[in-house]
Amino acid sequence: MKVLCIGGIMCDVAFSPVEKIDGLRGGSVVSETFSIHGGGEGNNASMDFATLGEEVRLVGRVGADFIGDHLLSELNKKGVDTSSVIRVKEEPTTISVQMISGVGARTLAAKRWGANETLAKDDVPDELIEWADHVHVVAAMCLHGFDGEGSASVFEKAHKLGKTTSMDLNNPRFDGPCFHLYEDALYNCDVFLPSSYELERSVGLTDMSEIREFFSKYGISILGVKRSELGAYLTDFKEEIYMPSLLEGDPVDVVGAGDAFSSTFVSAYKRGYCMQDCGAIASAASAHVLSTLGCTAGMRDFETLKAYAAARGALKI
Repeated sequence: MKVLCIGGIMCDVAFSPVEKIDGLRGGSVVSETFSIHGGGEGNNASMDFATLGEEVRLVGRVGADFIGDHLLSELNKKGVDTSSVIRVKEEPTTISVQMISGVGARTLAAKRWGANETLAKDDVPDELIEWADHVHVVAAMCLHGFDGEGSASVFEKAHKLGKTTSMDLNNPRFDGPCFHLYEDALYNCDVFLPSSYELERSVGLTDMSEIREFFSKYGISILGVKRSELGAYLTDFKEEIYMPSLLEGDPVDVVGAGDAFSSTFVSAYKRGYCMQDCGAIASAASAHVLSTLGCTAGMRDFETLKAYAAARGALKI
């Protein structure tokens, strides 16, 4: 499958695990290890698709700086086509510094938004959509130059060309209404894979039945709600499945698990697997990423994830 992946790219600097030291000026913390790696939902999802064995092209923006050089080099090593990533001279590559607790939760210490802010509709020309079998938009609500008209236009063009589409969300950093940032894209979205807290933030709903009813009017084929340690809720608006988490033990790092779930679900969906098996294999991907420090370090190929889900009795086939 040829996947066109559209989303943010950033450099993550992560300290893990951290412990606060009382009495030190400035609320100092100590850490056993730290890592510098690629992050951002576009980076993560495209790497995940490549690991799954898909042919993937990434659309995003990075600065014309050494951090951008490094991130693109790592993506290329993984097999991601970055020829459509735009280098921005006016803005630096987006970077975040995060502290990871002993149970995998991340606390944002600092973030420089940079080049991701400038992603625009015109960054996705028609020929890229024509090339793809599937268009995947990650971190809607945080792609401030692309949200709204940009995502809606790309998805509409994709459907007119007979392509399938998918989208997941990320919490915007501003207060106020945000559903309008992705609503129009839903009319041409085949697979919608938000997290429960993103839906609470954008549409004010937490009950799965109410969420199902709310989104039933948009023509979505499959709605999958990621629910952290509770697993995932899946519906094709005929059947409902509550898929449990397949993680064994405590998480090491929670960031990237949602991206792995979405990418793997789409990969399984395009391979013709039923909704339950798509969810099971996607849950296996999340479990692997949760067990490793780094947004994509734990990701495995499709057959390995399928075997992991089958060994735990999660597959229908």
